[in-house]
Amino acid sequence: MAITLNTPTLVSWERAKRGARFAKNFTTADATGAEEILAAPGAGNHIHVTKFILQSDDADAHPYLLTATTLFFGPLLSTVEGPSISWEAGEDAVIQLPANTALNLDAAAAGNVYGYIEGYVDQ
Repeated sequence: MAITLNTPTLVSWERAKRGARFAKNFTTADATGAEEILAAPGAGNHIHVTKFILQSDDADAHPYLLTATTLFFGPLLSTVEGPSISWEAGEDAVIQLPANTALNLDAAAAGNVYGYIEGYVDQ
């Protein structure tokens, strides 16, 4: 079997704090089809993720976060199969998404997905 790796870009907190802050709380019964959480910020601008929580109580939803079509985080097991997942940036770095790409939620199958995400957008 082969593994596909997508390495996120880490930047300093100070750089990320120069942008407009956002926080999104979301819930859906069917995340299949790449539900948009945050729109692409425009040419040359980046979304910086500082924290997220992602969970599902459906046995086969297996949600994941992606930028446009590139996997960002996941897929994760459901709370039926294991715990929810959360991540928070450390003192010195946040995750920077590629320039001008949206942040989306997708899932392997229909089912309840819940989450919260926050960060900054370049301005």
